[in-house]
Amino acid sequence: MIEAIGKHIVVKRAEEKTMSAGGIALVDWADGQKWAEGTVVSVGDAVETKRLDVGSRVVFGRYSGIEFETDEGKFVAMSDADVVCKT
Repeated sequence: MIEAIGKHIVVKRAEEKTMSAGGIALVDWADGQKWAEGTVVSVGDAVETKRLDVGSRVVFGRYSGIEFETDEGKFVAMSDADVVCKT
């Protein structure tokens, strides 16, 4: 189990598209997106719970936080301030 500490959260990154609707393979930078999406899986004890909670879908800067991978998928540990909005 992954546990965030302090004012940090851990987000499971949503799968990014690797193919366009027309079947063209997309490289990392080809889609022009500056944002990434994911689901909050852990919230540190110093995060204001009214803002973010486990299960929230969030949008954050594509290069925010520290990325890591486990058997359960790709995750990003970041400050709660890096979250732009909830969806």
